[in-house]
Amino acid sequence: MAGTELLGLEGGALRVTGVRVRTPEGEERVLEADLVVDASGRGSRSVAWLDALGVPQAPMDEVDSGLAYASRIFRAPAGTEDFPVVNVQPDPAQPVPAQSATIVPVEGGRWLVTLSGTHGGQPTASAEEFEAFARGVRDPVVGELIAHAEPLTNVVLTRSTINRRRFFEKVKDWPEGFVAIGDAVATYNPVYGHGMSVAAQGAVALREHVAEHGLAAPGLARRAQRAVALPVKIAWELATGTDIRYPEAIGKQPGGTQKLLGRYVERLMRTATGRPLVAQAFLGVITLSRPLSTLVKPEVLFAVLRGPRRSPLAGPPLTPEERKAVLTAKEPSGTQAAG
Repeated sequence: MAGTELLGLEGGALRVTGVRVRTPEGEERVLEADLVVDASGRGSRSVAWLDALGVPQAPMDEVDSGLAYASRIFRAPAGTEDFPVVNVQPDPAQPVPAQSATIVPVEGGRWLVTLSGTHGGQPTASAEEFEAFARGVRDPVVGELIAHAEPLTNVVLTRSTINRRRFFEKVKDWPEGFVAIGDAVATYNPVYGHGMSVAAQGAVALREHVAEHGLAAPGLARRAQRAVALPVKIAWELATGTDIRYPEAIGKQPGGTQKLLGRYVERLMRTATGRPLVAQAFLGVITLSRPLSTLVKPEVLFAVLRGPRRSPLAGPPLTPEERKAVLTAKEPSGTQAAG
């Protein structure tokens, strides 16, 4: 099937019976199937395909923080082989554009450096502006570190960060024989790393429903689509609950309950910097490995109410050896930065 183009769905409003494809030779064919699964990702055309069959439109929601990312790979300076991840994040509660800078050590003695910013403070694709942007976030440490590192690539810029969700589970007469999973249902700001996890959880939910009921069971697709929506809902609330708080974010503003929850999460995140119990709970939820209810367990709730045990860090917690290794490093001679 390599090189085959998917043209649309076959069937009608009540049942999908297969797909119509075009082969590399230009021949159009119909492939019949008991169940069609759309796992085609962010570029899914399911909405148009279902509309062509007469299936009612699913409600859709979008939240756009206006975030843009600029990434570049550097050769790490000598003596920094065991260097940690450095992550300078914005405070979404501040009424200024949210900007961040991150260094992630990767294989081959290299650093993946990523800058980000929302409306009014976005990075550009300019190599000349990269270091200056990194120095201009809440702490200049990333800019200071990459000043001694050799650029190996150009700057890659992306603005594909909008959160978009299609509520297929709310379509009353969902057709038999069709299920959408992963980014075909919802896409998220990639900073949260939710896409692959939600897709995997959706695939597990689909597998369990097929194993329990069989492909021929009436209503299987509708039940499976609703099961797929459960992990989507959790990831959606986590991502959009933060993104909508950024200045000039576009989307439905949170109501009273959501605002109250947002203030609790804000305090929880501050507390997490000084209480390992809260940090572990938050990390488990944000990585989708623990349920949202983890954040309101009595021991977590009590710790959040007490607040952080330690004072917030005044700056990145680099050891003297780590900072010295970079600040005294010399850029390799005879090299030329990629433009």
